[in-house]
Amino acid sequence: MGPRSSAYTFTIYALDGLGNEITGSGAPALTITSADTSVFTVTPVGGFPNEFNVQAVGSSGSAVNLNMSAAAVAGAPSGAPGYTALTSSAPLTPVPITTVTTGSMQGWAAYDDCSPNNGTESLVGTPTLLGSGSLQLSLDSGSTGAAECITLETPNYDGTLLSNITLLQYSSYQPAGSNAIFFTFDINYGTGLTGYQGRLAFEPAGGSSVGAGWQSWNTLAGVWWASNTTASGGLCPISSPCTWSQVLAHWPSATIRTADAIYFKAGSGWSVPSGFTGNVDAFAIGVAGGSNTAYAF
Repeated sequence: MGPRSSAYTFTIYALDGLGNEITGSGAPALTITSADTSVFTVTPVGGFPNEFNVQAVGSSGSAVNLNMSAAAVAGAPSGAPGYTALTSSAPLTPVPITTVTTGSMQGWAAYDDCSPNNGTESLVGTPTLLGSGSLQLSLDSGSTGAAECITLETPNYDGTLLSNITLLQYSSYQPAGSNAIFFTFDINYGTGLTGYQGRLAFEPAGGSSVGAGWQSWNTLAGVWWASNTTASGGLCPISSPCTWSQVLAHWPSATIRTADAIYFKAGSGWSVPSGFTGNVDAFAIGVAGGSNTAYAF
């Protein structure tokens, strides 16, 4: 992780002596702290005592440990295996940051995804989350149709097997009560079909309006819908999106389509008669067998 990274959400489960999760009212309290408070802050996710956000607030040139502890279950027999207090730690390895600038786009480019594109994409100095700026996507006023959108794309990950993706998250900035920029990619379902097969799309909050300011999205913990339900065999329509686990179960050989791309996109069916301006930063992607990369726009 590097300077001013976006929040990473993770879940920790307490196990009994047989390796089973301890859930319900008898579950032990879990506490997570950072080993270096000048670098990381750790906060519980509201209402979920086993989920935590970790936020890099400075910079670190080497791995930093998170300290984990679980309190003994109330009323458990003294010395019962798996029910006593436990302390452990886990290393967090810094993620290399790739900086995208107008002079060095690192494979990213504007793409005419709608006809016509109804807005602008640009790299701006503020607001920023990671690095010194962010990607800004703006839709003109009167954008109300499916053919009105604006995108930025990269073919850097075409051909990647979906089951090899280990990290896929980003942060978006938007006005209160609006849509948030979504993430999508061209897909090959790996079922023997040829030709273009549409896309899988992740929309923050399931396409519902979100709050103002920066918010982080762990897409692998969200839901995805298929733009071409004929190619998907009727699975994962926008009315009934699928979890990432369901996506992998439905199409274990699926890949990001070769010679195509991943995209950040605004519009395409949004009703924003007054226009829209939102931003993206701290896009992080990891592929098994390779290193994680964070993009600072």
